[in-house]
Amino acid sequence: MVWIANERDVQRIDAFLQVNKKCGLCQSDLLLFEELRDTTNEQLFDKILYTMNKQHLLHYLLSPPSASLKSYNLRRRPHS
Repeated sequence: MVWIANERDVQRIDAFLQVNKKCGLCQSDLLLFEELRDTTNEQLFDKILYTMNKQHLLHYLLSPPSASLKSYNLRRRPHS
């Protein structure tokens, strides 16, 4: 089940985070909810994409790699 936060939900979550910052219950430099969400989404996607773990639970959702990515034949360079 996917939960999508509407604008009201985002405002309520941000208000909750602000109160917790003021009370010292969380870090004062904590990001806003949308920034936290975007960061964690990118991290999850990177783990699925770059580990190339075909056993990963979400790996089947990725599109297959294109043929052009497999056919690169780069020339050797004289230096590292």
